[in-house]
Amino acid sequence: MNLNGFFDIETQDWDKFVCGGLTTDGETIRYYWDENQFGYALLALEGDVWAWNGGLYDAIWLADWLERKRIKFTCTFAGTRIVSLTLGSLRVRDSAALIPMSLQKASTALGEPISKATGLICSCNRSCGGYCRIRRYMPDDERMVLETYLGIDVRTGWQVMEALFNHAARAGYELTATVGGSVWRTMKEMLGIGPAFWLRGRDYEQARAGYYGGRVFVGQLLASAGHRSDVHSAYPAALSSVSLPHGEYVTLASEKAAKALDNERPGIYEATVDIPESFIPPLPWRSSSGRIIYPVGIARGSWSLPELRYALDECGCTLVRIHSAIVWSDTEVLFDGLMNQGFAVRGQFPPKTAFYDWQKWFMNSGTGKFAERPEKEQMLFNLPATEIMFCNPGNPLHWDKGCRWGRCSGWCGAMTPLTFDGNIWLQTKWRLSDCAHVQWAAYLTATQRIKWHRAALRTHGVIYGDTDSIYSVDRLPSDCYGEALGTFGYEGSLAQWVCIAPKTYAYLDENGVFVCRGKGIPNIDEKAWRAFERGETVIVDRGVSGLRSAARNSRAGATLFSRKHLERKRHGRTTPGSYIGDRRILSDGYTTGPITVRDQTERERR
Repeated sequence: MNLNGFFDIETQDWDKFVCGGLTTDGETIRYYWDENQFGYALLALEGDVWAWNGGLYDAIWLADWLERKRIKFTCTFAGTRIVSLTLGSLRVRDSAALIPMSLQKASTALGEPISKATGLICSCNRSCGGYCRIRRYMPDDERMVLETYLGIDVRTGWQVMEALFNHAARAGYELTATVGGSVWRTMKEMLGIGPAFWLRGRDYEQARAGYYGGRVFVGQLLASAGHRSDVHSAYPAALSSVSLPHGEYVTLASEKAAKALDNERPGIYEATVDIPESFIPPLPWRSSSGRIIYPVGIARGSWSLPELRYALDECGCTLVRIHSAIVWSDTEVLFDGLMNQGFAVRGQFPPKTAFYDWQKWFMNSGTGKFAERPEKEQMLFNLPATEIMFCNPGNPLHWDKGCRWGRCSGWCGAMTPLTFDGNIWLQTKWRLSDCAHVQWAAYLTATQRIKWHRAALRTHGVIYGDTDSIYSVDRLPSDCYGEALGTFGYEGSLAQWVCIAPKTYAYLDENGVFVCRGKGIPNIDEKAWRAFERGETVIVDRGVSGLRSAARNSRAGATLFSRKHLERKRHGRTTPGSYIGDRRILSDGYTTGPITVRDQTERERR
């Protein structure tokens, strides 16, 4: 991973190129007011060239420009973000994939944060910071102001990346294009962790069935007052203390699997369990549609050994039958040394500064990396006909890779055309990465769910919970709190709690500040929240569309670099008998109860 260049663009109304800035040494910045000149200047570069949040913006502009010029290139993704746009020996990368924060926040690694204001005088009366003045035909004096602003962003971006590279070298970290990839490579190099080994793809899928992620719980829709508690560094604490299954694995059928459970062999168990009535059921369950809920009733699912044993031994669940298991030969705490070093390094930086927060991201990312999906996608643009690949089970090479008539395995490299212009191709492959220790992700997340559940059961009036936080009418028991990793910390009080959906809520904090969250409505403010709560349509400005979404647009005149507005509206009302997430609203209209397995099955049949 290298730092061979850094660039940024300024646009009119988000999707019209105005000016670009580029540096290859962190000192000299070249400015381009002609889009073609800037595009060709980037093409002249080699190596890793970075842009802040480029995977969601600047690289999409470049992809659009390259597509219009009919130049061949490829893009790989992490979620909706482009993590690499490759053209010959040029690789355009996204700094925010490696440093997941705004450039303004990241600039605190160098000292005082940079300003978001352009220096131009706002004329739209919306206090936009002068962005409304950015136009293709700006007067010379305003161009000079814009160049100054753009130069600060480009120079700061280069310097932050340079500072991170130096920081990683001192700490012994191995950097890749993403923070998750970086922590995994560091684990391999520093600790000698080997690649995940799976004899068969179905063995991996059997283990993955026991991975569920974090828990979201809605206990009350309304509350006049309460308290907020949050676990200190939940997943780093788990990484530093949980014994993880490793070594050789074996898959077992019912009788041998039941014996393995009796002997508490580490692994993932498929079982049928009778979950008794309770306000907060202990076990996650994946329905036939793939939705994860926490029901009561008889459920067949897969769980890690710690979570299944917790449910049976401490929560009153009854084991009906063991169907199968995948178990490992050994368990061991593998990452305590790396986590301890990470916290020691973090202690060198002032709280709430860039590298202090980056260390937190770095240590948190391992758990998610172990659960990385095996489906890998890349987009290919402007290919010559000889390089376009289709699935052909009549070809022995394709047949040997598992392709059959009517079903492509994904291993043959077949491409699917996207509708934008006929020469944009999506290639999907099912490939297990060397980080695919999904059983570790299952154990780590299960351990956190158990800790959350134990604390919630001991607390009166649990209002809400999300992975490592509990909002409750009363504080948690005093022995839940502490300063050590993995213990709960008290975050403050809340008042006037309102929740209308999982991850969609509002309250007043201890200082009387209005706090709100809206799933699918980033950066929601109080005005938008109130409108959404009333059932009005909220327009969400998302800047520009993701590249894959834009490439599916067949509308005449469409471009890959196009504006994106989303409409969000509250669906339904929270009334007794209706559902909020996986919870049924009770007769009082604000308390919830668990759903049954049978009810969820019936809901999905409708």
